[in-house]
Amino acid sequence: MNRNHLSVGDMEHIEEVKKILAPGDLITHKCCGDSIQEHYFIEFDGAYIVGKPTKETLKYSTDFGEPIHPLNVTHINREKVECIKFLDNFRGKKIAKQQ
Repeated sequence: MNRNHLSVGDMEHIEEVKKILAPGDLITHKCCGDSIQEHYFIEFDGAYIVGKPTKETLKYSTDFGEPIHPLNVTHINREKVECIKFLDNFRGKKIAKQQ
């Protein structure tokens, strides 16, 4: 993907994914044909993500050798990428119960 063709929102999504990912994280991402796969994150190889496919991905998909672009990542550890920054504000804090 050419950086000149990405919107500001796309660039923010890519930077957020790069900032959040740690080795072993489970990523859910879109693939060709709008299929969805899951991989365990290993490392970045340039602009792309290197991951190990989950058992389910191996079982139900025949095409799991494609490079993973951060823009295609929808979830990290089954939490939506767009929500992670928001949810981090509440982690470790006690939320008052409503009576």
